[in-house]
Order: sequence, then structure tokens, then C-alpha cells
Amino acid sequence: MAKIAEDALVSKVTLYQYFDNKHDLLVACITEYCSELLQLMDETTISPDSVETSLETIANVFFDLVFDAKGLALYRIVIAECSDFPEFGEKVYASGPKIGLQILQQYLESINQLGIFNIRDTKFSADVFFSLIKGERHFQCLLGIRPVPTAEEKQEIIAQAVKFYIQGFLYAVQ
Repeated sequence: MAKIAEDALVSKVTLYQYFDNKHDLLVACITEYCSELLQLMDETTISPDSVETSLETIANVFFDLVFDAKGLALYRIVIAECSDFPEFGEKVYASGPKIGLQILQQYLESINQLGIFNIRDTKFSADVFFSLIKGERHFQCLLGIRPVPTAEEKQEIIAQAVKFYIQGFLYAVQ
């Protein structure tokens, strides 16, 4: 907290007026970090002609979030801290990932209501979508054994994941 206060050009007392501890500060940072994706997802409109485009837009922002150097560093910190502070993990999950999954689930339910697809388990389907985007490459980047995907690789990953994802809905309807 002392280093953060120093970098922010405020006193530790000022910092502690806003955050009880470093974990609360980190949760606030993660919440802010996730806000762009959550806002974009919340504002995504639904029409029969834009499902693929909407999913690609969400995938692009999510990809940038999880493959960004800052995002990878935050992920590593959270994992390291959770073993000693399980409540911290719960706060982090509730501050961004859980909200993102809920918004995507609501989007998928709206697609169902419009009759575009018949997605049987929208909660599972939301989870699968984000998992397809991250894939094995995210874990490799976390471990530092592969570099972050290039812009071209990013677009290929997203295109393949969205196509595969939508094909899964079409298959499930048959």
C-alpha cells in the first residue's frame, strides 16, 4: 500500500480512506479494468442479422482484456493471493467475471426469445463462449511459455471460435 500511495502521489492515510486493504484496492482495479467489456456487453443490441457480429465484438474486447499484459499480470496476482485469502477470490469473481457471464447469458436468452436460436442452457453456453476465446493459448501466456497472440492470430482465433460457437447452436437445434 505504501508503494501504491507513493506512485499515486497520495498518503497512505488517504488510500486507506477509500480501501480497507490491498485486496479491496485490487478488486477495485479489476472492476475498473473489466468495465469496458461489461459496458459493451450490456449495450449490445440483438437482431437476427447481427448475432455473429455482436459475438465477434464481445470476443474482441474480451480477448484484449484477458490477453493484455496488465490483464495477465492481474490474473497471476489474483491466483497467487486466493490460496491465502479465499474471500478475495470471491470478490474478484463477483466484480467482473460473474457479471460478464450473466450479461452474456441474458444476451443468449434474448436470442432465444427472438427465435433466432434455441439455446438449451444459456448459462453453460455463456461460459463456453469465453472459454473458446481464451483456449489453451491463454494458459500458455499466463505461464510465459508462449507470447500473446498477434493481431492476425487474434482475428483467426475469434473468427474460428465464433463460427464454431454458432455452429454448435445450429447443431443443437437439429
